[in-house]
Amino acid sequence: MNERKSFVLVVLNDVRYLCNCTDNNIKEIAICSQSIQGCSDDDLILSKVPMIKIKDFPAHSCTKIEDVDHYEDGIINFWIAKVEWESGEVQEKIEIDKKPPSGRGLGKAGHLPEEKVELTIEHIN
Repeated sequence: MNERKSFVLVVLNDVRYLCNCTDNNIKEIAICSQSIQGCSDDDLILSKVPMIKIKDFPAHSCTKIEDVDHYEDGIINFWIAKVEWESGEVQEKIEIDKKPPSGRGLGKAGHLPEEKVELTIEHIN
């Protein structure tokens, strides 16, 4: 399994969705994000690292993780801190692609690459 292609982050209509692009159901997944902003050549401002958890994430589906904050500055990075697959396998520190697996810009496609589902999100910090 290509870990980097397993998950895709999609922004559509000011909403961020996380897509499970695999054939496998997820028992639990923990996602982190951090904003990085340069204020001079030598200084960077790093945001806190909030974490959210999602349980029972079906294969080939997307779920809303947050609304886009238009006032947030800098570059926002997302990654999977930990994923526990339904099979019991656990993986840590997986990068998230920010484009659909097809490589096309979602703005032109205008739809999510997977089935949209509503899942409960637990905010950790």
